[in-house]
Amino acid sequence: MSEELNGKANSLAAIEPHRFKPGQSGNPKGRPKSAAYPQALRRMMDVVDPEDEHGRTYAEVLAETAILKAKTDIRYLSHVADRVYGKARQLVTLDTTQLQKYEQMVEGMIAETGCTREEAVKTFAHLETGIDFTPLLQDIEN
Repeated sequence: MSEELNGKANSLAAIEPHRFKPGQSGNPKGRPKSAAYPQALRRMMDVVDPEDEHGRTYAEVLAETAILKAKTDIRYLSHVADRVYGKARQLVTLDTTQLQKYEQMVEGMIAETGCTREEAVKTFAHLETGIDFTPLLQDIEN
C-alpha cells in the first residue's frame, strides 16, 4: 500500500514542473488566425471550374446551384437569404431583473460621463446587439 502511495507521489512530483503556473496561458500563441482548409477553399472559389462550359468560377457555379435548390428546398432558401442579406436579428426581451441591471448601468454611465439618458441607452444598444432596449427609452419618449 505504501509503495502504491509512494509511486503516485513520485508521479505527481514528475508532473509538477510541467503544470501551468497561475496566470500562464495553456495556449500562449492563441488560436491560429486561419486554418489551411478554409484558406484553400477561399482560393478555390476564384478558380475557373474546368468542367463548366460557360467558364465560370467555382463560386459562380455553387451560387447557381444554391439558387436553383432554393426554389424547392427551404433550407437552401434560408442559406441563400442569410448569405445575401445576413442572418436576421432576433431581439431578446429583457425580464424585470435584467431591465433593472441595465437601468443601473445607464444611470452609472450618466453619472460618470454626463451624457444624456438617450445617449447612454443607445450606447448599450450598440454594444449589446440583439437586446430590445425600448423599455429603457420609454421614459425619454413620454
